[in-house]
Amino acid sequence: MANKIKFNINGDTFNSFVSKLSDLSSIDDSVRLKIDKDDVLMYSILGNQILLAFKNFLIPTKDLIDVKDDMDYQLDLVIPNVKKFVKNLSLIKDVNKVSIEFNYKESSDDDSIYLVRYFQIACGRFKINWVGGEHNNETREINKEMLEKNLNIKNMEMAKAEDVKQITGYTIGGVSPVGHLKKVNIYIDKNLDRFKDLYAAAGHPNCVFKISFINLVQITNGSILDITE
Repeated sequence: MANKIKFNINGDTFNSFVSKLSDLSSIDDSVRLKIDKDDVLMYSILGNQILLAFKNFLIPTKDLIDVKDDMDYQLDLVIPNVKKFVKNLSLIKDVNKVSIEFNYKESSDDDSIYLVRYFQIACGRFKINWVGGEHNNETREINKEMLEKNLNIKNMEMAKAEDVKQITGYTIGGVSPVGHLKKVNIYIDKNLDRFKDLYAAAGHPNCVFKISFINLVQITNGSILDITE
């Protein structure tokens, strides 16, 4: 079951927080945060089996958010595509009215650890919705061999940008799952069903729309496959 918790962000330290995210993105484009009532640990790792680079910052939690003294849990958050996330944060002008809402589920190993599934940064009517990354330090990617096997196609290749534009009408980075110029088959990774809400591209790299897994399948008439690793 997913739950939500919301905090106000300290305007005095907001820009410093964004700067630290930008700094960590120089190591890897995924940044990890562990937040408890005392500290916020921010870090980035390059390398899986072999550690190639590591950088971190430790800041007092109360310097960043309006945390309560009775906070008895830890929020674990993975922010993928940090460079793009930081670019979106730069659009926030009134840093004294920023809040962050986490949608999380309790860890199956420790119920005092909350794994963030997605989160929202809000400043008035301006909102940034971001899906959290994998908590096993890996980002799921398309498994080419699994996809070829499921579709019975050999030597599959990524489409060229000009072909994507001609067939869908959209530029890569903003390809919506619906409204294509030409009919295409839609395949949806079954692992997405673990999220209550999904955020799909809405025709522009900086625009998304919220939808449930079931509704996504319905509006696209998509086929559900196991195609990520």
